[in-house]
Amino acid sequence: MGIAPLVAFALAVPASFSGNLPCADCAALRYHLDLFADGSYVLRRTYVGKAHGDHDVSGHWSQPGDAQILKLEGASEQFAIGANDALRLLDQSGQPIVSKLSYELSRDAKFAPVDSVLVLGKTRWTAVRIGTEAVSVADPARAPYLTFQPDSGRVAGSGGCNHFGGGYTLKGRALSFGALAGTLMACVQGMEWEGKFHQALQSAASWRIRAGTLQLADSHGTVLVELEPR
Repeated sequence: MGIAPLVAFALAVPASFSGNLPCADCAALRYHLDLFADGSYVLRRTYVGKAHGDHDVSGHWSQPGDAQILKLEGASEQFAIGANDALRLLDQSGQPIVSKLSYELSRDAKFAPVDSVLVLGKTRWTAVRIGTEAVSVADPARAPYLTFQPDSGRVAGSGGCNHFGGGYTLKGRALSFGALAGTLMACVQGMEWEGKFHQALQSAASWRIRAGTLQLADSHGTVLVELEPR
């Protein structure tokens, strides 16, 4: 069958796109793609009919060159941007897929981002920058860190000396922490970043991932802390 030529169209964001695509070993491969105005994205792939079938990936999206193509940093997929406000999956070489089956994602009527708990959960996020200061510690084990526990809606971590835990609320790009309770030790090492780290967490209002780095920002969009998976 013939393939319609690619024509350049600009994307209006934020936006959510979804659709069921062919799957070789499952009932369908369901895509849900959220594009945010800050240039970040979250892509959820659901292998329909399989246990634990949800897989999330996030990063930065772009429309290089003449804006015909939507590229997702950190994901293997790229899409052609269509005149019907849809995204058409391309093959690995960036060419249209020749098939009678549908490889299109349609724009959702409302922007409805996924909760994205899989993006953040079960990873130890270590602080590499707090405010404008790069985190430097003599002992890497003393670097502030946190881990999200999606099953319980709680977070645990360390400020560099004392361990802490508490609840968090995650909805799409919005993220906030409840009261964080912890131990009250005084350490020879690891105290220099603890107060700043806790203050950053308590002021956080949103999150995004850029080039594999988790950024927590306040309600004005100012980045408070940057963390890397380690």
